[in-house]
Amino acid sequence: METKSEIACAWSGIAFCVVWGLGMAVIARYLPPTAPSLGAQEIAALYEQNRNLIRTGAIVMFIGNGFYLSFTAIVSIVMWRAGYQLWAAVQLLGGGIGAMAPFVSTMFWTAAAFRPDRDPQVILALNDVAWLFAIMFTVPVFFQYLSVGIVGLMGKGDDAPWPRWVGYLSIWLAVVQQPAPLLTYFKTGPFAWDGLFGFWIPAMAFFTWIIVMVNVLLKSIRRHAEQQKPLAS
Repeated sequence: METKSEIACAWSGIAFCVVWGLGMAVIARYLPPTAPSLGAQEIAALYEQNRNLIRTGAIVMFIGNGFYLSFTAIVSIVMWRAGYQLWAAVQLLGGGIGAMAPFVSTMFWTAAAFRPDRDPQVILALNDVAWLFAIMFTVPVFFQYLSVGIVGLMGKGDDAPWPRWVGYLSIWLAVVQQPAPLLTYFKTGPFAWDGLFGFWIPAMAFFTWIIVMVNVLLKSIRRHAEQQKPLAS
């Protein structure tokens, strides 16, 4: 039963990607992101025209984000029983705190769509805060990736929770996400929140990491279950 629960938690990483993507791209139509260069009247019109879609999409994203918590938990469990308790704790804190960004951003998107008769400047401010939270809040996730990377490089042989290449990949993806905080200086161009370095590369890095981790977690969980069978008999 425990193994099945662990496998379900590993698959919750994919569930997060699917549900979050459904809410953001399909329902709320936030892919590509709303341009930060748009003015108050343009943003207010966007929220008025798509009010129910944005609110529904925000609800779906809010629910989907919960799957990231169970996914983060199983990453730490695998690290912990491999003997890396310190980095398991860092990973758990990084993922747990990092998950607050999507939770908060969906609340601000909902607030922006809640009253269509609100002052357009207020709607613009709420939209700004939502996108800043969604994309700029990368430091906790950086330490989540870093801890996974360090464990990948420290692990040897059968004691390693995942292959060494996963360690290198995690550290590399942690690094490529770091230009995201620069979006506070730009409203247009590659470093804006709808730009190549501001959004697309960090987003691709994030979802690539999840997909890779789901695969290596499933292998680690099943290997651990096989090793436990003789003990159970």
